[in-house]
Amino acid sequence: MKRALIIAGLWVLMPAAAQVSERPESVHVAVYHSNREDNPRAFRNPAPQDGLAFITETRTIDVPAGPATIELRGVASTIIPQTVAIDGLPVPLTERNFDYDLLSPAALLAKSVGERVTLVRTDPKSGKKSERKAVIRTGPHGVVLDFGGSYEALDCSGLKESLVFSKIPDGLRDTPTLSISTNARQAGRYAIRLSYLATNINWAANYVARLKPGGNRLDLIGWVTLVNGGDTGFTDVPLEIVAGSVQRVESEDHAVEPPRAIRTDLCWPTDIRWHSLLAMFRSLAMPAPPPPPPPPPMNKLVAADVGRLETVSVTGMRASQDLGDYKLYSLNGSTDINAHQTKLIELLEQKDVAFQRIFFATADQSAEPQTVSMMLRVKNSKDNHLGLALPAGQFTATESDGEATPILLGRANFRDYAVDSPIELEIGPALDIYLSAKKESSKILRKGAERWERSAGAITIENHKTIPIDFELRLPVWEGLRIVSESQGHTVTADGVIWSFHIAAGDNAVLYLTADRRQ
Repeated sequence: MKRALIIAGLWVLMPAAAQVSERPESVHVAVYHSNREDNPRAFRNPAPQDGLAFITETRTIDVPAGPATIELRGVASTIIPQTVAIDGLPVPLTERNFDYDLLSPAALLAKSVGERVTLVRTDPKSGKKSERKAVIRTGPHGVVLDFGGSYEALDCSGLKESLVFSKIPDGLRDTPTLSISTNARQAGRYAIRLSYLATNINWAANYVARLKPGGNRLDLIGWVTLVNGGDTGFTDVPLEIVAGSVQRVESEDHAVEPPRAIRTDLCWPTDIRWHSLLAMFRSLAMPAPPPPPPPPPMNKLVAADVGRLETVSVTGMRASQDLGDYKLYSLNGSTDINAHQTKLIELLEQKDVAFQRIFFATADQSAEPQTVSMMLRVKNSKDNHLGLALPAGQFTATESDGEATPILLGRANFRDYAVDSPIELEIGPALDIYLSAKKESSKILRKGAERWERSAGAITIENHKTIPIDFELRLPVWEGLRIVSESQGHTVTADGVIWSFHIAAGDNAVLYLTADRRQ
């Protein structure tokens, strides 16, 4: 029996369904993301197009004897077809295809140019309907209908209009479908595993540090933001996120065309949008609707719209495990990953983590110090209530004196940190700390063919705060620089040469330094 399908004002008569595997019996999703430091977007809200998911499905299919085509419906709409692998099928595959031209009002119009349809018009006052046969001449960008030699544009009469189609054009699908061609000697039922890569699924980590009164303890909360920007959702699936940089190539982009839109607002003459004007006149003639009810009170974790993206919150992730050069984080239990949804998943919540507040400045090749900045230094160890592999993301620091509302200290990019590694996060510029550099002498030295400049001077750090501070003066190591003498010893780290000072409130410290620099 034929049945009517209504899609955004378009009526379609569906043909009988073919033999297909309608949906997978189970799905497992592992989501990767780009966390390269040269890609700033990776540290902010995750862009769906930057993400990559490895999806594994299990299905039970019936394979008929002889040449046959089996349709696997419900695969991800952003599948990368060339990455498909099928295990558990002992018969040879002669062909596989991904059918991505999905049924939509715009696609239906585009595929029906030259076909006969029925235009149904409804008078908004009387509710009376009238029907006329027409042929679609153009669409979907400006739909023109041919009524036996007279032409009209769709939705330009001022009446409510819809099109009735007698069939779905060949090649259109109502769901993403992977079809495989087989040639089995005898029929059989097989349990198969279908795996593939899909784009438009991404994640990023976000951390919020709440500095406690007293100055050396903080609470750290971490969230995973998971974004599904595709048209396919996954229900009750185990979820894993993978931290690490994945090599990407341009050929991974799937070949799906961007969605097409129907334009019905360009009526004759083309510089007048009659549809919009008629809608405005109707709204002026009608009384204004009552105001919407007030929103419900907001909980700590709420759902919110972000464009078309829905935001929900769940908890929580299990500790990471090594997967080759990657870190794997698994969700406790399973979750829904709906289409066009942003999901927040708790990654960690650690209390009373010890930290150091370090103020620092970096000298350039002229030995002139730059702006003073503030940094938080945390030891990522179990003794310090951490000891977790932390994936890259965005870090936010807030502080309160225990009574006032917390204030934002700053935000920083957060790279991957291994267990027992020091975490250093530059929060932002510091106030009430001043540096001055004075060059006391300079002369040119010649050693064979080389020419060196020897400079001697003093760098003064002034602490105008009401509390003591820990300060570091950093000098990157570059070729052609050597330290001749110094008033205080230094340490050498991956960041270069560092001089450390503890400066009391209202006090200052002076570093006397002589250095040679190759000219």
